[in-house]
Amino acid sequence: MVNIIFGSSGSLGSSIIQVLFKNYKNKKFLLSSRNKPNYFKNNWIKFDLNKNFKTFKYKDIECCIFLASPRYLNKNMNLKIFNQEFLWVRKVVKNINIKKLIYISSPTIYLKKHYVGGNKIKIENYLLKNKKKFETLQIWRPYNLVNTDQKSYSDHFHCLLYKIMFLEKKSKYEFLGSKLDTRGYSEINQFSKILLKNAFTKKSFVKDYGNPNGVSINKIIQLYNKYFLLKFKKVFIPSFKSKQKNINVIKKNSKSAIYSKQSSLYVLRKYLLNNLYG
Repeated sequence: MVNIIFGSSGSLGSSIIQVLFKNYKNKKFLLSSRNKPNYFKNNWIKFDLNKNFKTFKYKDIECCIFLASPRYLNKNMNLKIFNQEFLWVRKVVKNINIKKLIYISSPTIYLKKHYVGGNKIKIENYLLKNKKKFETLQIWRPYNLVNTDQKSYSDHFHCLLYKIMFLEKKSKYEFLGSKLDTRGYSEINQFSKILLKNAFTKKSFVKDYGNPNGVSINKIIQLYNKYFLLKFKKVFIPSFKSKQKNINVIKKNSKSAIYSKQSSLYVLRKYLLNNLYG
């Protein structure tokens, strides 16, 4: 039997692969994606999850880490696009025998009428309904992961802000939310280490992962502005459409959660410096 990662070329996939290469050299994983990942290229299998699974030759899997998902971009924010992930998961479950399945969900399941969350909870419910198909089923809901080693720009706020300020070089921008919106950020490699530490156990669970110590959007912009001023000799001036504060931080003291202990600002500063000078 083989191990496999579906969606291996994304940010989390790249992080997990690096941790595997460093700490789990005895665990050989096949890497399945449409695009070639940055690491372990010899183990890469080009496969489009939209295609017929009859062409996929690996039918018995020891450990499957499922990361495949539409990219988090504003243009992708509709139910039809994110429903593709449910169709992919269903295909995998129906066509492959999997002993250990690890699925990456999202805390957006806690939000009402969210395009990502609505599909993620549908997938979670489907997997839990079919849990007898697996020896172990692990579902993770990570909050605001930051890949501080990779230069990749989605529409998550820390990436969007970097694009606006340092790539598009705008000195003004109006954001949809509030300057008091608060998020807790965690370094992606720390999450990958915890995921893999649990991956090869005999435990099944659903767990949240995140940083309970949040940072406001206003303070994030202050951090970015420090380097914006150094680079462009001017100050970025934001405006906001909302005055209502939104908090996207993991709940404290939850028995079904694992917590990151890093400072959110430390994680964001590391991301920022790597993109500016790395």
